Amino acid sequence: SLIPEGNENIDQDVTLPEIVTVTSPNNSYSGVPQYSPISTETLSKQKKNSNTKDEPMTGSEYKIGTTENLTDSTSIDKSSDLFNQAMEYKTSGENEKAIMNLNQVIKLNSKLKPQAMWEKANILFTLNKITEAKKVLKDLSEIDSPFQKQAKDKLLAL
Repeated sequence: SLIPEGNENIDQDVTLPEIVTVTSPNNSYSGVPQYSPISTETLSKQKKNSNTKDEPMTGSEYKIGTTENLTDSTSIDKSSDLFNQAMEYKTSGENEKAIMNLNQVIKLNSKLKPQAMWEKANILFTLNKITEAKKVLKDLSEIDSPFQKQAKDKLLAL
């Protein structure tokens, strides 16, 4: 095999560069170059990446690629974008738009949900929608998060 010891996991269908014996001009030295595991892996990747012909995905590869972890990362990005946009709306006084975005964040992402609920409650207080704000704070006070104590304290103060 052309693959040096310790590299058995590298695909066998990859052809490494031709190995030639190197001889010095006066024949005092000769040897065969050895490839380190890193060099072998790099050469293997280069060979695979140099193939300009794209191979079509099989149905199962496509399904895995479209469903595995992609929706999670997309929803996190979308939640962050929606939350940031909501804060911009809040800053510019467009509170109804801010609430719409925060409602979407609450539905999409559990990591941003408590913060979105806190911001929503504060906006509702600003809009004098006290009953709705209290409901959001009550729900928030039941979620284990950094905003739980703040929600409880604010409810007690009302």
